[in-house]
Amino acid sequence: MDAVDEDYPGMPIFPTVNEMVRELRLDLADWVNAESARFLKRSIYERTEQRVAYFPDHLLGARSFTCPEGHTVFPSWLTKRPPLQPFRAREGGLWRRRSVELVCEACGASFFIELPNVSPWLGEVSLYGDEAFRDIDTGSAAPRYCVTYSLVSRPILEEDDRRLIEQFIGLKRKHFGHSDRVHCKALFHGAGRRGGPTPEQASTFIGEVADLIATFYGKVAVLNAVGVTYKSTQFKKREIEARKAQVFGTLIQLTIEELTKQGMSPRFFFERTDADGWAKNLFAGGRLTLMCKRPVNPC
Repeated sequence: MDAVDEDYPGMPIFPTVNEMVRELRLDLADWVNAESARFLKRSIYERTEQRVAYFPDHLLGARSFTCPEGHTVFPSWLTKRPPLQPFRAREGGLWRRRSVELVCEACGASFFIELPNVSPWLGEVSLYGDEAFRDIDTGSAAPRYCVTYSLVSRPILEEDDRRLIEQFIGLKRKHFGHSDRVHCKALFHGAGRRGGPTPEQASTFIGEVADLIATFYGKVAVLNAVGVTYKSTQFKKREIEARKAQVFGTLIQLTIEELTKQGMSPRFFFERTDADGWAKNLFAGGRLTLMCKRPVNPC
């Protein structure tokens, strides 16, 4: 530590993240710190691919800054850079970056810009996502795929959250006689098999779950993005993931934008992180840009 923040008396300023972690003895076992600290290792940072290629149109030329020599600087939103992630203090609360360095391409001058904080901050919204990638029956036309990614939030109020979970468990017990985890893909693939639900029972259950979510209108957010792509003869795993990434990146960025406008922070829960964990892996790469915490020009 070599300075104190003039705007917040007594609040230290750390020149590097590593120095902050050491001096504050931050708990790196905490999940927030563990996620943020991953990229302190150069090897992990270098091999994490940054494939996010989406940002809102209104940022094109709409956010600029002036360097010390008077040149106009437009940030490179999608250039790979170390992430601007928070760390949780042992006493509670979060340590956040207050500024980020930009370099003027015209003269090479470096300068810092302030990073905004949501104010007033109203809390977190938990969002649970999953994707589907399916063939579209086009008859004699060229084969196509439909890729969709959906996010469903939990209610913010504890009482609403409790009622939703209780009623969902009730539906599982009503249709299947248990409250175990139910996965739609497995449900329909097993429909009609001995001991499994009939196709009609599976459809009825899904319909009642959708009706249940609808009864919490205004308390549960449902977000969805869909894309359709032609299936080429060389439709390999990497191309499939690229199509998924286009839909996923759009949905995630729009979700962050909309919740930020409302003073909320999204907390994403992704599917497992093995071969099917492309969503979290893509999100990790997206953190390595200025888009993960966008500077705002007060002008």
